[in-house]
Amino acid sequence: MGSTRSIPQSDEELWAKLKEGQKGSLRTLFLRYYDSLFSYGLSVCSKEELVEDCLQELFYQLWESRATLSEVQNVKGYLWISFRRRLMGEIKKRNDINYRSVSFKSDMKKVVSVEGLFIDNEQQAKLHQKLQEICEDLTQREREVLFLKYYEGMSYSEIEQILGLEYQTVRNYMYRAIERLRKIFEKEGIKIALGLLFLIII
Repeated sequence: MGSTRSIPQSDEELWAKLKEGQKGSLRTLFLRYYDSLFSYGLSVCSKEELVEDCLQELFYQLWESRATLSEVQNVKGYLWISFRRRLMGEIKKRNDINYRSVSFKSDMKKVVSVEGLFIDNEQQAKLHQKLQEICEDLTQREREVLFLKYYEGMSYSEIEQILGLEYQTVRNYMYRAIERLRKIFEKEGIKIALGLLFLIII
């Protein structure tokens, strides 16, 4: 008989086992979301060490408080909200923290690689350079919304819960960020990117 492939456990199943004290479930959640949470942290704060510390502390506290954890319907959303609250709390204690995106700019290379199927190398380099410049000018909120929507593929409702904003406010931040991208692309004559922007904003 051939070996059977194990079915990945859902977040909710892992959460229930974590509450029961099964440490392996915490490790699975950590491995499942570490990279995404770390990249998100860097879209808000450029201090990698601080982002790493907050992330480690989040999962440590989950284990320490496992017996009193409440039931949650959206484990991923809970992790994002808890991590953001912890990171922003630490940032407020350090007035010199620079809200500059690091990983978000590098992740935008993925946009260029896809568009590279349709544009030449010169346009591709120009697009990447402009994306970097624009990301420097985006506000913290605009970076967060754009990151969660584009890179994490979250819905506006999910972003609303994570950032503690109203639904329309989230859409307004997205619109302003996309509109800024669109205007600069048009000014530079990069027309092919507009179709991609439409896919991001819907």
